[in-house]
Amino acid sequence: LEHGARQLFHSPDKRIRASSAQIWEHSLAVAILARDVGALVHVDDPDACYLAGLLHDVGKPVVAGMLLEAERSLGQDRAGWMDPADWWSIIARTHRPIAIALVAKWQLPSDVAEAVADCSDYDAGNRQSPANIVRFANAVAKAQGYLAGPADAEEVDALVMIGQSMLGIDSEVVARLGRSLAEQIGKTD
Repeated sequence: LEHGARQLFHSPDKRIRASSAQIWEHSLAVAILARDVGALVHVDDPDACYLAGLLHDVGKPVVAGMLLEAERSLGQDRAGWMDPADWWSIIARTHRPIAIALVAKWQLPSDVAEAVADCSDYDAGNRQSPANIVRFANAVAKAQGYLAGPADAEEVDALVMIGQSMLGIDSEVVARLGRSLAEQIGKTD
């Protein structure tokens, strides 16, 4: 899937090309962390957490693909057509409603739909829900440098701390998960 998508997400602007790659890497990091955290807290189906993590930002590659298609339609002189900050801003403003529509169209399970609908606020009523696990995994992935767009470091740290408390995971476990993530994704920087 990743190999097949490379051509779709190719831009002559190396900054946008790198940003496109970050979307996939972030989603994969969140999926791996969500599966691992789900197993740690003994949810019934850690693979459901993986799917929810993989799809939590599914609107981002859709919007990125549309922007890259617009870039291609400009013809040969398209490099630098859009500042990467503007590119990310458009994606940030539009990806969530698109993701929610896709999840509804695909009739994905409610746990996945909940994780896709909101990645910023925990549900205290269902502490070990797949959506909370994805929210936590999303924050940990960002804290480890797996970003899909700009992130507020203080907000990310707060989401990690709240998630640790809610899921009953200590800091050493979070550090261990973070260290193993690079190996699992194949990132070596």
